[in-house]
Amino acid sequence: MGLHTRDKMLLVRLQRYFKGVGSITKTQNMVRFRIASRKDLALVIAHFDKYPLITQKQADYFLFRAAYDIICRNWEPT
Repeated sequence: MGLHTRDKMLLVRLQRYFKGVGSITKTQNMVRFRIASRKDLALVIAHFDKYPLITQKQADYFLFRAAYDIICRNWEPT
């Protein structure tokens, strides 16, 4: 998720809400919140399954969730 630098505190609060998972990075006038761990991502997915988004964001989430499910099904540790 990326936002303008003036909205960095929103991402900090989001990260705190999800118990510190993910990382926040800054590039020029943008800040990004990223979660790389599938275990941590499962925490966020559980939240949005329980509390659905509204408008177009819900459709975006469904696509993201479908991709996540495919990756988890096909993932084999190396």
